[in-house]
Amino acid sequence: MSEQYHIRLKGQVQGPFSVEELHDLAKRGRFSRLHQVSTDGVAWERATKHPQLFPTLAMQMPQAQLPPAGDLHLAEPEVAGEPSAGVSDAALSDNALQPAGSAAHEKTASHEKTVAADAMWYYTQGAEEAGPVLMADLQQLLAAGKLSAHDMLWTDSMVDWVEANTIAELFPPASANSASFAGGASGKSKMATTSLVLSILGFFCIPFFGSLGGVVCGHLARNEIRASGNTLGGSGSALTGLVLGYLGLSLLLLVIVISIIVILVSSS
Repeated sequence: MSEQYHIRLKGQVQGPFSVEELHDLAKRGRFSRLHQVSTDGVAWERATKHPQLFPTLAMQMPQAQLPPAGDLHLAEPEVAGEPSAGVSDAALSDNALQPAGSAAHEKTASHEKTVAADAMWYYTQGAEEAGPVLMADLQQLLAAGKLSAHDMLWTDSMVDWVEANTIAELFPPASANSASFAGGASGKSKMATTSLVLSILGFFCIPFFGSLGGVVCGHLARNEIRASGNTLGGSGSALTGLVLGYLGLSLLLLVIVISIIVILVSSS
C-alpha cells in the first residue's frame, strides 16, 4: 500500500491521500506548495520538501508557451556521437532549446542558481498559488502591479519558495539597492506630492479648485501606490493631501452656507 499523506492549510486538515490523489488535487488547484504535509497527522513539514507529491512541470507546461521558433538556437551538434566538450548530458537536455542569451542567473539569499529561460514559474498572491508561467509573464504581472516584491516564487530548480525581490530578472541589484535606501520603496508617487501641494494652495490661493484637485489627486495616488504592491512611496503625502482637501472643501461649504443664511436674515 502506498504511503498516505494528510495535508493542512490555515489550520484545516484533510486526508489521508495517496500520492496519485495528491497529484490530481494539485492539477485541480486544491493542493499547492503552500500546504503542509504529514504522514501521521502529528509531525508536519512544508509541501515544498516533498516534490514527489506534485506533477512534474514538464507535464503541465503548455506547448504553446515555448519561445517562438525564430528566437531559438539549437545546441551545437554532437561530433562522432559524443556530446560537446565540457557540456554534460543533463545540460544538453535542459538547454537544447533556449532563446538567445538564455540561462539567466537567479540569486537567492544562500546561493546562486542557473535557471533556464523557458523555466516555468509558480507564484503566490495571498494564500493562493498560480502558474505555471514564463519569466516574461512574471515581468508583465510586475509591470501591471499584479505581482509585488514580497510575493513568493518557485520553479522546479529551486529547493524552496523565495520572495520576488530576490530574483534579478524582476528586481535588478541596482534597483534593489535604491529600494533599500528608500526604505523599501522604489520611488515616490508624483501624484501624492501634487495632491499635497494642491490641497495647501486650496487653503491660501485657490479656494475650491485647489482643494478639489488635492482630493482627486490623493485618491489617484493611493490607487497607484496600492497597484504597485506598496513598493511606491508617498502614501503619507497622499493621505495628508486628502485630509487637507476635504477639510478645505468642508470649510468652503460652511462659509457658503453661513453667507446664505446671513443674506436671508438681512433681507427679511
